[in-house]
Amino acid sequence: MTRTAGHIDRSKIHAVTWAIAAVAAISFALLVYPYVASNVLLYKGVLAVERSQRARTESSRVSALNEAADTLEQSVRLRRSNWRARYLLAGVLVDLADYQARNGRPGDAVLLAKRAIKRFPNMVDAYVSLGLLYENLGRLDLAENAYRRGLSVSLRLQRGVPESETPLVMMPPARLKEILARLLAKQGRTGEAAGRRSPARH
Repeated sequence: MTRTAGHIDRSKIHAVTWAIAAVAAISFALLVYPYVASNVLLYKGVLAVERSQRARTESSRVSALNEAADTLEQSVRLRRSNWRARYLLAGVLVDLADYQARNGRPGDAVLLAKRAIKRFPNMVDAYVSLGLLYENLGRLDLAENAYRRGLSVSLRLQRGVPESETPLVMMPPARLKEILARLLAKQGRTGEAAGRRSPARH
């Protein structure tokens, strides 16, 4: 009787142990899966971007960029903290916005530029792209707002931000001030424009 009871008890212990191990394994898999899958999609997105750079025709280039955008979007959805995927996605969206603008679809271009900013708010080029689009549409007020936002980000980045949020390429504040000064001068606000221009180097 004692041996049987002991055997049953050991069986229960083994069953509980296996159940705990299974739960731990599933929990670990759920924790690790987004990280691994996000990076795999990031890699696929990088390959698509490289194909766009080697493309010999505009249609092939845009097709590769669209593939990259879709793949990188999936990567970001799986792991929002994957800043490399977000940064690369923003750059692809800016390229697609430029393509749409050049092909007479400024509304689509604006949406893409806004999406780029949403995905990576530190990408200064995205603000400049949005500003140029608004400028070409005659919405100088919105263009000014986009340039000022870009300048604010550029100045903040110049002061330093966490490494995980540092973009690979950054437009310097001086260049943003020149772009904003040009727009202000275009509106006849010459006094403000003069104040925005970078001082001459001697």
